[in-house]
Amino acid sequence: MHNLFLGELRHHCIKIWGLKTAKDRGKPRRTVAHDQQRQDKELRRIRNGVEKMSVDSIARVRRDYIVAVAQYNNIPVASPDGTKAHYAKAMLEWVQTVAGGLAAFQLPLSQPHPTKEFKLTPDESDDTADTVLDSAVLGVLREDIRDVVLPSWLDKPPSNIGEKGHGKLKADHWRTLCTVIMPITLVRLWAIHTALPAQAEALTNFMHLIAAVDLATRRSMSVDRAHLFDRHMEAYIQGLRAIYHATLVPNHHLSLHLRECLLLFGPTHGWWAFPFERYNGLLQRLKTNQRPSDMPGTFIRYFYVGAALRWIMDTFKWPEFPEYQEMVEAFRGAFSTRYKGAQSMDILTSLSDTDSDPPQQRKTLGTKTLSDDVYKKLLALVNQHSTRTFASIHDGVIGGDDFLSDTAELARTIEHAGVTFSTAGRGKRNSFILFSTSIDGRRTVIAGQIVQIFHHVRRIVTSETDASGTFQEEPFLVVKAFKQLSNDHTQYDPYLKFPDVPTWLCYNELDSEEFLVRPQDIVSHFAALIYTPTEIRRECIVVRSLDRVCVCYTLDR
Repeated sequence: MHNLFLGELRHHCIKIWGLKTAKDRGKPRRTVAHDQQRQDKELRRIRNGVEKMSVDSIARVRRDYIVAVAQYNNIPVASPDGTKAHYAKAMLEWVQTVAGGLAAFQLPLSQPHPTKEFKLTPDESDDTADTVLDSAVLGVLREDIRDVVLPSWLDKPPSNIGEKGHGKLKADHWRTLCTVIMPITLVRLWAIHTALPAQAEALTNFMHLIAAVDLATRRSMSVDRAHLFDRHMEAYIQGLRAIYHATLVPNHHLSLHLRECLLLFGPTHGWWAFPFERYNGLLQRLKTNQRPSDMPGTFIRYFYVGAALRWIMDTFKWPEFPEYQEMVEAFRGAFSTRYKGAQSMDILTSLSDTDSDPPQQRKTLGTKTLSDDVYKKLLALVNQHSTRTFASIHDGVIGGDDFLSDTAELARTIEHAGVTFSTAGRGKRNSFILFSTSIDGRRTVIAGQIVQIFHHVRRIVTSETDASGTFQEEPFLVVKAFKQLSNDHTQYDPYLKFPDVPTWLCYNELDSEEFLVRPQDIVSHFAALIYTPTEIRRECIVVRSLDRVCVCYTLDR
């Protein structure tokens, strides 16, 4: 998928928007694009002003036309940054002194496409980057990179984006920057009523690209999704030609053939080049001792040794002694099995598809009696998914059904499907989640924050002859949902204009109601940014879904 990440995304930022020079550009002008007929009219106005020898008549024309006419006739101007009147005076002085006089004065040809800035070269692109991605927007983007909250498995791009100092960005950085952070920033700047028409047009085109990349790189694929990707990509490329008059590159051509690959081969994670790139890096760092013929055997031998060792460390139930706990923590610190970036987002299956996790070495905060509300939710949830019915320990009846314990071991973090989730007290990065629950008989995805994690143990009696039974341990998360926007405020949510890039606003306030969630009910983390929209006048949190599997759920807004 380097074609999309290092090709399309990077090309749009660097070549189309001029990201590397954005810091030197001022605020965009409210300039109307002129078609060829309007360009001819403006050029004739300049000639009429020259014929009248009138500085005022010439100065009424837009400055870019005056500059272009002066350059076309090689008219010397004291200062290239001079005013329109300075250019007009220089133009009249030149006509009065040049051989041939007015007959020597020529007008350039108009451009065949609409333009916001008249230029001499007919096929030169209208540099929308000069009027859209400016230093002010770049400054807000850099602030958002610093302020956005991302989970620990997702690396932030450098906050000095646009400077040479950050070096060459990896594909993962371009993916995070363009598909996560830039939509958060640009939509809240360019999808509101105060945005310039050029900004709104540029945003719509860019969001077609983001939707296409997001759809193409999910872990599940369908015929409808492949066709939807193709429609977004085609709309994006058409926009490049219509808005920027850009010359298409091979990456654009390849992207238009990606639909066939998606239909033939399925999700891109199964056939993209990231694993090969990773192993190329390993091979480059491997010491050969001038014996390259032994390299394949050495490589595969240590690959199996490492895989076996990781399996032992992840699956073996180590004794609860400090020495073993320190050993496990040291191993995980040195040889972490957790992945970041594209590896984490795309090598994992859906979180909800994983019903159980391997035994985990964990640090608990001790045993605690659950609150009455959490215990009632736990009892209902366990009985919903258990083949045996449990009774409440508060009923006080001896005999009959098994009683469900009201005590649990608290924890700060939990790992599910190789991804770390933590309470808000442990750190915000891994506490923002999307989780699935049933509301009015339909599965709904809600944005919330983890406030508590606990491990609960219950006794399972499989037969009447086995009275002692077995003990089953299961982790649970207590989550509070962010308050949804009111109907009056939902209309001011700019992110809802782009449904194929799942992002929305909530109030930055948590509901008092607590949800009890199993790890398999977690959909994904979400990227979060807090700001106060002008129209809403109330602090909100941007919810940018990081689900890499599907978008076929109903959102609770």
